Order: sequence, then structure tokens, then C-alpha cells
Amino acid sequence: MVSIHPITIPFKVPISPTVSLDRFVNIFLVEGNELTLIDSGVKGAESVILHNVRSLGRRPKELRRLVLTHSHPDHIGAAKDIVEATGCEVLAHEGERTWIEDPAVQKAERPVPGFDSLVSGPVSVDTVLRDGDRIDIGSGELSVVFTPGHSPGHISLWSSQGRTVITGDAVPVPGDLPIYDDAFSTLGSLRRLRGLGAEIMLSAWERPLEGREINKRLDDASLLVQTVHRSVVRNSSGPEVTPELMAAVMRDLHLPEAQANPMVARTIRSHLRYKYDGH
Repeated sequence: MVSIHPITIPFKVPISPTVSLDRFVNIFLVEGNELTLIDSGVKGAESVILHNVRSLGRRPKELRRLVLTHSHPDHIGAAKDIVEATGCEVLAHEGERTWIEDPAVQKAERPVPGFDSLVSGPVSVDTVLRDGDRIDIGSGELSVVFTPGHSPGHISLWSSQGRTVITGDAVPVPGDLPIYDDAFSTLGSLRRLRGLGAEIMLSAWERPLEGREINKRLDDASLLVQTVHRSVVRNSSGPEVTPELMAAVMRDLHLPEAQANPMVARTIRSHLRYKYDGH
């Protein structure tokens, strides 16, 4: 029998010298004959994770693997320290490998505010995952579902035994900042997740969803991406992300303009590529 235990990791993202944004990320400890961790949270989260391991009556050395849904700081931040504490292997998609193994490259290419405070350091990927791979977790398995969009090599994990899918950041949440690298890949991944027929959906962004809530969330997420696209098409006057365009998109999403950040700019740029480059 496999049990999935959520762990919520709070953290702060600075948006100015005096203002920070309160955020959190859900990661998941999968308990079977072996222990598997899905994502590691931010730097410093290892103490909370290992406390959760011990609270199950298990030892840290029983944590056999860390599966990373993708390479962003709030998902890989404590990976280095978890590996050092447990000796576990690290699994991830090839599309995320460079940023996991060399966070300095990620910082240069995707400069998240407060990056160094969120990531403890690099970690090697021991096993590269591909769509359809099955991960034996002892008394059960997880199947890899390729769900790009939020990032190029983003994966979700599917447990057919519990009809449960762990989606990482693949599903944008209406009412929150839209953060993804490819608009149309995001839509394709949402359709694929809908086709799984999951009974439980566990994401990094919100509480667990069950039954009809799942398809509603996936449909609302698709509508969000479409709303951003319509706003970009209507308000852009060229292929560049301007402050005026950023402000217009935030207004159309009914979000505070002050919360716009470089990650939202990447989202808008992914829509501009389709409008002006045709791909």
C-alpha cells in the first residue's frame, strides 16, 4: 500500500528592498516499502522534511529517491542537503538537468528575486526520466507523465493504484500569478492531465482536489491561459514585453500591478512568440 503525505514549505520572495511576497510550495513524501520524495522545497526545508520522515517512524536513510518535477528554486532548493543527509538518488527529466546541476546557469537565465536564498547548491541527476517511465517505489509505482509548459522538462507523477496525480506547477491557479514558459505547451499538458481521469490531484500550489473539482480546476487553468493570450494580443504593439503591456495583463487578470515580476514577463513573452513569430 502506498501513502502520499503532503508537506507545505513556506518561503518569501523579495520584490523590492522593503517588500517581500509570502509564498509556499507543497512537496510530497510517498511512503511504501521505500520512501520517495517528490520535490525538495527551498533551501532549509531539509529539517522539515527529515522531521516528517521521522514522524512516520522511518529513518532518513530509508529515503531512496528524490524525484524533481522541474528545476525551479522552490522545487530543487533543498535537494543538495537532502542528498547529503540521506544518500538518495535524484531523478528528473533531461529538459531540467542543466538548471538542476548548475543553478548558476538558471540564475543567469531566469533571475528569480532572492535566488541565492532559495537554493542551497547544485546536485547531480542520477537517473533521467522520460514520458511513460515507471518508478518502482516499493509496493507500488509512479508513472512519469510529461507535462511541459511551466518549464521545458516539467513532469507529473501518476499513481494508478490510488488514481492520484502529483502535478507540481503544471496547473496555473486562477487568482495567482500566471507563471509558465510556453503558453501552448501548458494548454496541451492541461488536456493530458484531464485525460488521466484522476480522482485526486496534488499540486505545489494549492490544497488537494478530488472528483469533479479536478476537471473544474483544469478547465479554469486553461481559461486563465486563454485570458492571458487574449490580453497580450489586444494590448501588445510589438514583440517586446513593455511595462504598459505588463500592467494591462495584470489588470485583465484582476491582479495588483505591483506584483508583476520577471516571471510574469516570461509568461507574457511566451504568448508574444506565438503572435509575432508564429510558434
